[in-house]
Amino acid sequence: MDNTEESAYESDQYELAASSIEESFEESEDTYVPFFSYKKIKGVLEGIFEKDSLSVAISTEKFLVFGTHWGHIHVVDLKGNISKSWHTHRAAVTSLACTKSNDFLISGGDDGKVVLHDFFSESRKVVADHQRPVKAVGIDPNYTSTEGKIVSGGLLEQLIVHEERKWPLGKRDLILDEGNGAIHTISWKNNLLAAANEKNVIIYDMVEMVPLTSIDRISLNLRSDLYPCRLFWESKYSLIISWGQHIQNVEIVDLNLINQSSANPDSKAKLYARVVSIIQSDSAVVGISKFDSDFMLLVYPCQIELDSEIVSSDNNYPKIDSPSKISDTHSTNDISLEVYPPELRVINKNHEEESNDILELTGYKKYKASDYNVLTFTETDDPDLSCWFIVSPKQIVEVKRKTFQQRLEWLNERKLYSQAFDEINDALIAQTGRFAGTNVIFSNKIMLDIGQGYADSLISSNDYEGASNVVFFTLNRIRTHIDDGNYDQIKLDQLWEFWAYKLASKGHLLSIADYIPTDLIGINEAIYELILSQLLDKNVTEFCKTIERWPTSIYSISSVEMAVLDKLDKLNRDSSESNKNSIYSLRLSLAKLLDRSGNIGKAIEHYLMVGYEGIIDRIENENLIYFVRDKVLLIMQHDELSAQITKDNNSNNIIFKDTEARELGSGNQLSGVSLLVNNVTAIPPTVVVPQLVENPYYIYVYLHALRNSDRHLCDQFADIQVELYAEYNPSELLGFLRSSTLYSLGKANQICESRGLVPETIYLLGRMGDFRRALMMILYELKDVDYAIRFAKEQNDKDLWDDLVNISSQSDSQSAINNENHVSNSLSSDLVSDGESDLPELPKEVVTMLRLALLSNADTKFVNPVMLLRSIPPSQQIPGIDKAVYSILDKYQLRIDLMKACNSVLNEYNEKLFNKSRKTLTKGVLLDTTSKCYVCNLELFPEESLSQTSLSPVEPSSSVKLVFGCSHAYHVECLISAQVLEKVKLKSLVSSGAKNERSGYVNSVDKTDYTVEDRNANVGNSKYRPGYNKNFTDFERKNRMSFMNSIMYGNYFTRAKLDRRMFINQYSVPSCLVCMNNVVKGISGTIGSREIGAFGYLDGHRGIEPGLNMMRGISSRVYENKKKWNIPPEFARKNSDAFNAADPINGKNRVNSEKESTENVDALPKIEALVL
Repeated sequence: MDNTEESAYESDQYELAASSIEESFEESEDTYVPFFSYKKIKGVLEGIFEKDSLSVAISTEKFLVFGTHWGHIHVVDLKGNISKSWHTHRAAVTSLACTKSNDFLISGGDDGKVVLHDFFSESRKVVADHQRPVKAVGIDPNYTSTEGKIVSGGLLEQLIVHEERKWPLGKRDLILDEGNGAIHTISWKNNLLAAANEKNVIIYDMVEMVPLTSIDRISLNLRSDLYPCRLFWESKYSLIISWGQHIQNVEIVDLNLINQSSANPDSKAKLYARVVSIIQSDSAVVGISKFDSDFMLLVYPCQIELDSEIVSSDNNYPKIDSPSKISDTHSTNDISLEVYPPELRVINKNHEEESNDILELTGYKKYKASDYNVLTFTETDDPDLSCWFIVSPKQIVEVKRKTFQQRLEWLNERKLYSQAFDEINDALIAQTGRFAGTNVIFSNKIMLDIGQGYADSLISSNDYEGASNVVFFTLNRIRTHIDDGNYDQIKLDQLWEFWAYKLASKGHLLSIADYIPTDLIGINEAIYELILSQLLDKNVTEFCKTIERWPTSIYSISSVEMAVLDKLDKLNRDSSESNKNSIYSLRLSLAKLLDRSGNIGKAIEHYLMVGYEGIIDRIENENLIYFVRDKVLLIMQHDELSAQITKDNNSNNIIFKDTEARELGSGNQLSGVSLLVNNVTAIPPTVVVPQLVENPYYIYVYLHALRNSDRHLCDQFADIQVELYAEYNPSELLGFLRSSTLYSLGKANQICESRGLVPETIYLLGRMGDFRRALMMILYELKDVDYAIRFAKEQNDKDLWDDLVNISSQSDSQSAINNENHVSNSLSSDLVSDGESDLPELPKEVVTMLRLALLSNADTKFVNPVMLLRSIPPSQQIPGIDKAVYSILDKYQLRIDLMKACNSVLNEYNEKLFNKSRKTLTKGVLLDTTSKCYVCNLELFPEESLSQTSLSPVEPSSSVKLVFGCSHAYHVECLISAQVLEKVKLKSLVSSGAKNERSGYVNSVDKTDYTVEDRNANVGNSKYRPGYNKNFTDFERKNRMSFMNSIMYGNYFTRAKLDRRMFINQYSVPSCLVCMNNVVKGISGTIGSREIGAFGYLDGHRGIEPGLNMMRGISSRVYENKKKWNIPPEFARKNSDAFNAADPINGKNRVNSEKESTENVDALPKIEALVL
């Protein structure tokens, strides 16, 4: 409701609440908070009510319809403006009903007529004339002009249905009920009709037009004309009946829904009604409705008039001094009654009265109970749209629920702060109460007044925590509603300071610590520092939580830091377990505070002091290493604290282990040590070690980890490491001594001897060259015979073996005498110096073990087992010597067996290789008679040689064919040089014994015997035969073979071939040129595509010698790095120039070749292309 409306209807507001009751009845202690606001509807109604009075009224969705005692019917809106009026009846209008669509209106009056009104056509028609007063009418909610039902009843004591049916059926009237007295009330809901008579209320199913149930009237002695029955449909299947003092809640149930298992979906509904609850009031109920889920009752609190007597409805009401006199039209006698104004009550589900408003309506003392009623204007789920009307003969009052603002103002005016604050809390936070789920709107000013008033009351009752909570809720709610018009007038920062100082004056400032805002600008930082100071003194845990929660901009960090450091100094004086936890929490909170403020250097220092997990990783990841160059000791202590601190998951407390043992171990897995090791550039060992001088154990851990990373980084601290290993980890000392050579041997030996570290001392003596003393310590200190044997083998020194043999040869008597004088700790230098004194005796069992070890494991280069056995007296019994001897024999036998096995394997392998070689050499190669040479591309076997069938007097052909294992065949002249071929021919002639029969000596060959030019000139000649010499025609003419027979000729032929092959192998090593080409194919780039022949190597049609020379050049380049043949000195050329000129391989013309002596067959040229 806006301010304009409030001022317009201010005089007509009926503000009734507890104040009215308190003024009238001081004895009443109950105070109700009013739920409703009231407004009188004026308009033209005032003029109507001056001449006439209201007899009946109903409400629709859009307007009100009421009838008067003069028979008028008016349709008005909520402002009192009349939209339609009818003068229908000649007597009082007693009943009205309207369709759901507001198209038709039915009315009944004391004139006995039932009239149907059309809202839109102004037409009216009389439906029925009872000839008796009509008290109740009803109309089908879906009534139309052609079809529908109208129900009426009254003093005729009949309930009649006037049914309008479609053509051709027409209209008919049916009697549903009669004989039960006058019909007073009818209410229609969907297909259900409730009708109240003198005895009961009957519910009908108007589809079947049959009664469903009957609810009997409880008080039969009440006058039904003074206390009429009121019917209110709460829902489709819920009906509320009020009659006199009783309220009945009726529920209508469908039997088909109850028995779902046997229900037929096509069957009709089987309805029956049952009474769920009955409520008895102390006064007569004249109107009923619903307020949310509660009952709204309009009560007539006067004495109830019965048929025979008058009964007081409420004995607690005081008597009124001047009672009014009411004339009862239905009674023959005038009765003086005490009349009180009607009351509007709210009853909850638990039948408790929550509100009671007294309605002092104008002229209430003149009205009866039947003159009042409550109309429900809208039935909606939105509480803000709910509206009711209280009707009386001379006025209509609109009832609306109070807004939340009005409700709070009413409570604030009466200083009911606690109740007001609870209402706000229920509506906003708990979402309960009357205003839950509604649009709760109220001003910041009323919120501030209620909150501060309630907080003051709590402080007065010493509830400081509750007061702080109320202040927080109040000021925070005001802050979140900054659009409110009163916000600019409220200074929140000043209010927070006011309440903080007020609580501080009471000594309870900490109660507001959790509520004071940290993001509100304007609050003095002294407030926050004062809170932190008190928390630091009284509750360290809460201080740590607060300092982490609050931003650093609202207080002075330096002041807080100084306060925390002072507190730490005080706590450090007491070493109790609780103080340890407090110190840890305080220092960690201080570190986080400094970290958030940007002072990372100090923060890291405190993080390290508490062993904070993850700080080392952060230093490395964020490159903060330079902040810890001077904090090496804290880094090492961080690792130790991390190993000692554990966290209790249940209480979140820190538990410190009480242990004195070092738990840093090797340091390889410690984050702090790893940080120092991984950043030796930023923090070198020369910076780390001086900071750890007072903690040598930390030096040991650091240097050990550094050495595992890179042993060269700590070479300068080798002497220190020897002492540290000897002190803290002797088991690692020997490994260090073996791996390092930078320590002082003398100093290290002194350290080891002073601590009794025998293995380390032995190793150092070996490093210093005092092998004999080391060996004696092994035997006399450790008494470890196996170690002594291993040591002697490692040194490979004959003197050590001799000492071992001498010690093992000691007699039993000497052992017994000298065993008494033996010193067990260390050997003095006079016992082992240069062998001048006799060696001390060892226990008998050690000597026995030494003898057996020498027999079994001694180096045979220095110790002869046979001599060792002979040195043992025959009478001496040595347990286990038999096994030692067996072991020696087994070793010798094993050596012999291994040699035999190796020999057998080698012989078998040689045999396999020999067989393979023999198969390879004896393997035949198949040649066809049409095969050609792969160099010159000429036939290997000419046709004339194949067609010869008789013994030829001609000398056998000098041509030799070479066939390789790869099946490639060549003329021998195509593979070897002409000089070698010439010498082979001459050598073979001499060897074969070809002599002239006259002279008896070997015929000399013509000097122009065969030249390279002749061969090149004859290439392409079909009669050309390689190896054929034209000078042999003279030989043939002279008939030099005439003295041979066939056997001699065959022997000569075979011998000549074999000799030539032997001489070829002697002066040359022919190779397959095709296979060589495959080897050197990628090397030679000088052979053009025009030089490649049909065989993939050389074109024979372009000449033999050029291709041959080219291949020889390639071969010489391929094999130039291999070993060459060396010509024997006796065959060397005396004239090197002539030799070079005659060398055809280098591409030079043969000069003066005819001058060479053909008789010296051993003078061979230097052949570069041939290899071994």
